[in-house]
Amino acid sequence: DRGLKRVHCGSSSKSIARSLMNHQFELPTTMLDEAWSALHIACKRGPFAFCDYEFIANPAQFPLSPITRRPRSKLQRYWRQIDKFSLIYLRPDFLRREQCDRNVNIYLKDEIVVKEDSGYLVVRRNMRAEIAKSWTEHLVKKMIEEYGEQYSFSAGVSEYPLENYSKTEIIRNCQKALFHGTFYGKTSVVVFDALSLNISGDVFFAEGDLKGAVREYRCGLIFDPDDVNLLNSIGVAYALMNQNKDAWMSFIRVLEIEPNNFMALYNAGLGEQSSERYRQAVSYFKRALHECDKDDPDETTVLPQLKYYLGVALYYDGKYEDCIDLLSLWYNEQLKHGGSGKCCRYIGLSYYQLGAGKDSITWLQRGLRYDEFDSEAMSLLGELYLEQGEGNEIALRLCEKSREIDNKNDLIKLRYARALVACNKYESAIERLKECVRKKSIKLEAWYELAGVYTRLKQRRKAQHYVKNLLNAGDVPKQLLAKVNQLNKINNYNLG
Repeated sequence: DRGLKRVHCGSSSKSIARSLMNHQFELPTTMLDEAWSALHIACKRGPFAFCDYEFIANPAQFPLSPITRRPRSKLQRYWRQIDKFSLIYLRPDFLRREQCDRNVNIYLKDEIVVKEDSGYLVVRRNMRAEIAKSWTEHLVKKMIEEYGEQYSFSAGVSEYPLENYSKTEIIRNCQKALFHGTFYGKTSVVVFDALSLNISGDVFFAEGDLKGAVREYRCGLIFDPDDVNLLNSIGVAYALMNQNKDAWMSFIRVLEIEPNNFMALYNAGLGEQSSERYRQAVSYFKRALHECDKDDPDETTVLPQLKYYLGVALYYDGKYEDCIDLLSLWYNEQLKHGGSGKCCRYIGLSYYQLGAGKDSITWLQRGLRYDEFDSEAMSLLGELYLEQGEGNEIALRLCEKSREIDNKNDLIKLRYARALVACNKYESAIERLKECVRKKSIKLEAWYELAGVYTRLKQRRKAQHYVKNLLNAGDVPKQLLAKVNQLNKINNYNLG
């Protein structure tokens, strides 16, 4: 909502164990250094990314951390002369590794086996992945029958050659298939496929590594170019990386395959909204709302956000009454969940556009309790206080603070100048208004305010100058022109 182009976050955390290991006065400095190191990693992950120091300190805890160099080197020696094989990554579902080693040595004494910290890598010559899967399932079943379920295994399988993957990359494929299998529970045997890459992409996404996530999703689309889950996932990642065109193309591709796909409709709406095409955004959001499956927990989880963004799009599309109706209902629904206050600014802004000043004040006040740094809402609230006679000094403080938060917004500058005028601070007001005159978007309003100030100061010649400028301008809005004519009529300026 802030319009930021990039945000990076590095973090570090404190535990009881760390407090005991470090002197209390050293820990804050250490944590700051760690967070700084994590921030450097986050900066390499895309425009919106984060990294926790735990990822740096304990990379082995990352679900897809590469295996160590020694077993990798052993495998490379074994398969150097093999042109076709399947690799099976066997991992015990229990912790009694010594007994596990004995069982594996018995059952796989004639196979190429490399021990690894978390399991065993088995090379099967001239075997396709699906056949290797059947072989592994039979192996796991036999070991359970002989030793009991407490000695079960899970496995990830991948074959070589496969697309453009090198032999070394096949190891990573097995890891991803093995992690994929965790969704199915113990004794699962999974062949590396597009879904494995979707899941591994989600792991990188959850770690804040958007570039890594996109890499995985892209690889998955090589296996299945029409996988709507992959297309939706990569579209979201692209959107978070500000690659809006790529994101848009992904969502449109999903809608070509499944025209009523809820997530694609929702994400397409977000894409249109980020490009400020609000009418199109409203259309996509409404379609998504219609297609939402109330029995699908994934879709119902997104539903509150969908309604919120639809309300925002309605505001920017000029449908103020519809915005108020939808977001007022959304506000009441979300009160018990928290975060309901973020819609208040749009309800307040909509009431303002409809000329309902008092209702606008009520909702803008609620919005500022939720976000005290919302400069636009704060500035408008100050202007409404002036209009409604709620206190000029309070209005000035609001306008002044909003300008401190955002000193680049032209309308905020103009409102601040108006508040200065209302508080009889004419010298400061004139200085600010002359700055506003240099801004094309508010020049006409600034001329009118200057004419009014000089009229109050009884400096007729200067007031006449700005009134004349306005009357000679070719594109003065009717409402402003009426105010200028009224000012001229009251003061009878000679504009000849």
